[in-house]
Amino acid sequence: MKQLLSFLFGSIILTTPLLAQDGVTFQVEKLSKPEKLLRNTATKEIYQGLIKADAGYNGYEGRNHYPNIPFNIIAKSQSPDSLVSFGAHSFFDGMYEAYAHHRPFVISPDMIWLLISQGFARHINANPEKLRSHFVEFSGKTTLTVESNDIILEDPNSPWEKVFPEFTTQIAEHTGNELMNTLTSDFSTTTIVERVASEITVMEAMEPYFKFVVILTICGIPEITLQGTTEDWEKLLSKTRSLSKYELQWWTKELEPLLKEFVNASKGDVNKKFWRNMFKYHTPKDYGAHNIIDGWIVKFFPYYKNDKRTNLKTLQGGEYLPDEIVKVDLLHIDARNESSVVTPLELWAGFI
Repeated sequence: MKQLLSFLFGSIILTTPLLAQDGVTFQVEKLSKPEKLLRNTATKEIYQGLIKADAGYNGYEGRNHYPNIPFNIIAKSQSPDSLVSFGAHSFFDGMYEAYAHHRPFVISPDMIWLLISQGFARHINANPEKLRSHFVEFSGKTTLTVESNDIILEDPNSPWEKVFPEFTTQIAEHTGNELMNTLTSDFSTTTIVERVASEITVMEAMEPYFKFVVILTICGIPEITLQGTTEDWEKLLSKTRSLSKYELQWWTKELEPLLKEFVNASKGDVNKKFWRNMFKYHTPKDYGAHNIIDGWIVKFFPYYKNDKRTNLKTLQGGEYLPDEIVKVDLLHIDARNESSVVTPLELWAGFI
C-alpha cells in the first residue's frame, strides 16, 4: 500500500446562520431548522476510513477481516481534531445533507474552483493522447525532479508545501505559465491548504505526461565567496558576449544568464535558488541510468575530450571532459654559441 501525503479541505455545513466576513449570506428558502447537530468524527478516523475505502476495504470486511491495515500517513495538512465528514464525496454528499435536513451551507471560491479543476483533470486523464499537443511536445512521460534537503519521510513536519510549486513551475516550462496560473488557486480565501490542493490537482491533470520524483539530498555547498568587484564580473560578462561572433553564440547565449547572476550576487542580490542548482549529482538509484551530473555549472563545459559538443544540460562525469590543464608545445633555442641548442618544452597552465 502506498504511503499517504494528504492536503484536504472540506465543505462547510452550519447549523446556525453565518455572519459573513468578506462574503455574503442570503436566505434561499424559509425552512425549519434542524433539531440535531451533525456527528463529528475524529480526524484520524476520517483519514483511516478514506484509506480503507481507497484500498477496497469497506463495512464489515474493513472492520473485521483487515484490522491491521498499515495506514502509512506520513504528513497531512493541519485540521481540527474532529470534523463532520461524508467520505470521499464530502462536497456532493454534504450538499445533499444540507438539502435534506435544512442546513446552511458555506461555499468558497476555492471549493468551486477545485471542483472545476478536478473536472478538468478528469477530462485530460480520459483523453490524454487526444489532448497531448495542447500541453507537451514529447511522447511518453518526462520525469520532473525536485531535490530537497528538508523532505524527510519520518518527519511529519517536513515542508511539503514548498515542493509542489516547484513541480508546477517545471510543468509550466512545457505548458506555458498561462495554464499553471489559471489552475492554481489564488483567491482572497486561499490558504496554504487550498493552494496546495490546487497544485496537486494540476499534477494529477498532467500525470499522463509527467512522472514526479522528490529526491532527498545530503550534499550541497554551504557557502560561496565571490572574489573581485562588480566591475570585474560585468567585464567578464562583456568579454563573454564578444566571443559570440566566432560561431559561438550557441554557447555564449547559455552562459549570459548565468553570468548575470554573478553580477547580481556581487551587488548583494543573491538568488539562492540559482546557487543551490549550481552542481547536482545523481546516482543510478535516482534515475535508473548512469551517474548524471547536472546543474548550471555543466554549461561551462561545451566540449567532451573527443571534440564532440556536450548538450550543456547533463554530464556523465569528469572523465569524459578535456583536462582543465591546457598544454602548448614550445621550442627553446639557445643561440648563444655557433651551434644552437634546441630544447622542446611543454607549457602547462590551468587548475591544480
